[in-house]
Amino acid sequence: MPAGVDACNYGGERPRFLCPGGGRRVGVLASAGKYFLCRHCYRLKYCSQWETDLDLAMRKVRDLKERLNRKGPHQRTRDRLRHRLNEAIERENDLFIMRFGLLLMRHA
Repeated sequence: MPAGVDACNYGGERPRFLCPGGGRRVGVLASAGKYFLCRHCYRLKYCSQWETDLDLAMRKVRDLKERLNRKGPHQRTRDRLRHRLNEAIERENDLFIMRFGLLLMRHA
């Protein structure tokens, strides 16, 4: 199964494995079934690939709020972040209203 190592840009090495299912050189093999295979063979997705538009908008709002609460950004940076946060909140609200409206239409 080990297929060697790759050299990293800033030193060190990264081990690579050969997937027995598809023959890919990968960094991680998953045990999601009977065998250790790569995520491509098991058709596994990253968490962010399952997110809807609303999930993504809510995460963006949360991340921008966290960045604004940190100590240190200059006033110009804070202003830019506040502007991006306001836009993200508007987008989140629009998506929520669309989703809520679709739910109301289904149950009406």
